[in-house]
Order: sequence, then C-alpha cells, then structure tokens
Amino acid sequence: MESKYKKIATVALSVTASLLAVMAVYAFSTPSENVKNVVDEVVVQKGNFEHYATLSNESIYGRKASLDYYPEGITESIEGVYSYTVSPEKVGEYKMVVKTTYYVQEGRSKVQVWEETLSEEQGEFAGTVSIPVTLNFAEMNEMLNAVKDGTALPRLTRVTEMIFTANTENESFNHTITLNEGSSLYSFSDTSKSTRTVYSTREVTENSFGGVSVNNARILYAAMAIFTAIPVAVINRDSIRREKKNPHVVNGRREGGKIILETEEDLKKVFAMSDSPVVRTEIDGVAVYSIVAEGVVYEYREP
Repeated sequence: MESKYKKIATVALSVTASLLAVMAVYAFSTPSENVKNVVDEVVVQKGNFEHYATLSNESIYGRKASLDYYPEGITESIEGVYSYTVSPEKVGEYKMVVKTTYYVQEGRSKVQVWEETLSEEQGEFAGTVSIPVTLNFAEMNEMLNAVKDGTALPRLTRVTEMIFTANTENESFNHTITLNEGSSLYSFSDTSKSTRTVYSTREVTENSFGGVSVNNARILYAAMAIFTAIPVAVINRDSIRREKKNPHVVNGRREGGKIILETEEDLKKVFAMSDSPVVRTEIDGVAVYSIVAEGVVYEYREP
C-alpha cells in the first residue's frame, strides 16, 4: 500500500478504534441493572402501660394518683391497663405474664431461688388488645416474707416483670416492663415500646446502552475496538517490526553531504535523538524538512 493511503487508513482506523474503546469504557462504567426498592407495607407496633396507685394516705396525692414514682409506705396497689396496637390492622395471638422472681446476690451474680406467676392471660386479637394489670402489694409482701421464711434467706430480694408477646403472620412483638423497688419508691421501666417494619419489593430493570443491554454493549464495543485496531497493526507491521528490531536506526540514502530520509518517522527519530530544530523549506513546490546534527544534514521530502 502506498505511504499516503497507508497513513490515511491508519489515521481513520485509529480514530475509529479509539472512539469504540471510549464507548466500551463508558459501557463498563455504566451499571448493568437499575435496582429500586418499592415499599409495599409499613407495619407499626406499639405497646404502652398506663397506671395509677391506690394510696392509704390521702393527705398529699388523694386516694388514687398516677405518678412516675409511688411512695412505698402508702401504696396499697397499682392498677393499670396495657394496650397493644398494630397498624395496619392484623389478626394474631397475644400473651401477658406478670411474674415475680426471688433471688439472692452472690458476688456479681444473681441466684434465682423461686419464681411466682401473679397473673397470666392469652388469647387472640384483631389490630388491638387491652389487658388490665393489678399489683397488690399486701399480697406480694406476704409472699416475699413466706419465701424468706421457707428458704431461710433473710436477704432475699425480688423483681416483678410484666412480659407481653404478640405474634401475627409475619411479625412478632416482645415487651418487658419492670417494677423497680428501691429508695422506698415504686416505679416502672420501659412502659412504652414501638417497632416499625418496612416490607419492600426489589425491582430490577436492565439498563441499555446504544440500543442494546449494557452487558451486550460491553462485549460489542470492546470487540469492535479490538477488531478495528487489528488492521492498523497489519498495515504498519513492517514499520513496527523495523522499530522493534532497530529502534535507533533510520532509513535513508546518502546524496552528497546529505542523508535523505525515507519516511516521516525516520525524521522524528533523528529529531528525538539529536534534539535539533526541524527546518521546513520548499523546493520546486515540495515541502522539505531538514535537521542538522553534528555537521550532518538529515532531510525528509514529502511525497
């Protein structure tokens, strides 16, 4: 192939291969799938215990009062209602257990001695359920003294808990409320609890690029870039071989005191090795490029 047409073909194919390579890189950087989570349902479950005490001394709080802390010496009983709701409304089963555990402290460990169930209720619900709860301290203290006497453990202590569980087809709910006893006061821990569960569907959409799927585009553009680059190597194989074999050898012929170079690449090699300026002139309408290096003139004439 003539040098002029070889250059044109090389440039055209190189530009095409570069564009296809850019397209391939862009295709590989594009996600093959678009994933979106669509919310189908949000399930909210709530549990709450509201309470009030019956007091033996009416001078301060009256006969009945709802307080955060109840004085132990005047509190006869605590009554309340535990309420549970689930939204959207669902059908399920529930269970409420009120129990007292008796234990002694052994170092850092609590050793359980006895456990008593004060009340237990279970059943079915549809969306909501309310359960009355009563703690009679006269009866509870009587039982505490009986366990102390029966075990001969005067330092026996107790902890009373209300344990609520609810189960629907897909959800479960557990809520434990503890009666705190200390500093001559009664109080409750964790009287409210709420959970939120989101159910969603994962939607996957295949992305496209250039009219085809991204996965196919990656293969297509990469293959086209490679196949377009192959003719460039084939067309210039002789030059590539020469450059690889003799990277510092230039091709030319001597005419008097000049070296006439065969190709523009030879001119570039001389320029790179000599770092001398390239002088362009015209002789009989033909562009001539000259480099003077160490007293020798290297000249390249355009075809």
